[in-house]
Amino acid sequence: MPHFHVLGRDHVGPPQRRQEARTEHLALAEKLKGEGKLIHAGALLDAEGNMAGSVLLYHVESREALDQLLETEPYILRQVFETVEVTEYKPAPCFAG
Repeated sequence: MPHFHVLGRDHVGPPQRRQEARTEHLALAEKLKGEGKLIHAGALLDAEGNMAGSVLLYHVESREALDQLLETEPYILRQVFETVEVTEYKPAPCFAG
């Protein structure tokens, strides 16, 4: 199964969108983690230490499967992210369990 790196950068401005979607986003992350599909995630910080985006690492069956998951991601549905970049990657051997 392939691995994907998803980089979402927030819209510039007050963090209201992120705050409103955060509980739902974290609940989905917990569910996908439990299913083994989301292997790591975290917030990107700006120079002042404020959340400004997210990094998500997925291990799913295909790019199509990832796209289906992203269609349910609250930060995408609620337009928290201004941009989303998806890149397939290959883990280093020590992480390739």
